[in-house]
Amino acid sequence: MAKVVDGIPKRDAAKQLGISERTLDRKLYDLQIECKQIAVPGRRPLVVIPTADFERVKVEMIPVEAAPAPEESTALTVRPSRPTQELVALLRTSLSAPTLPLFLDLKAASTYTGLTQAYLRRQIDAGTLKAVRDVGLKVSRKDLDRLAA
Repeated sequence: MAKVVDGIPKRDAAKQLGISERTLDRKLYDLQIECKQIAVPGRRPLVVIPTADFERVKVEMIPVEAAPAPEESTALTVRPSRPTQELVALLRTSLSAPTLPLFLDLKAASTYTGLTQAYLRRQIDAGTLKAVRDVGLKVSRKDLDRLAA
């Protein structure tokens, strides 16, 4: 038979305080409160907080107050329309192309020009296209534009 201990189970204490069990564990640790464990056959031990210590936890807790609900109308409101020029300006700023670096690796250069990486490599080997060795071959955008022209 299980021993009877004067106290409140940790799960019930958390519900009464309106907090999670993990938050209650942190509070108990901060206040250096030791809980009792009651052995229950066929189950995990039941963790019980002594009544006097639970009252101390209650006093330490800041009461949670519900914020007053703002009085909002549920009626639909009409937004003022924006002038067309303003919308076009917004679209231009949001759709601007990303800036490219001065030098592109072969994969990015292939995407930029629409030419294959093999073709670009052959042009570099032939000396038609200048490249810089930096972790791999990199080609300037200016040279790529000249190649396409």
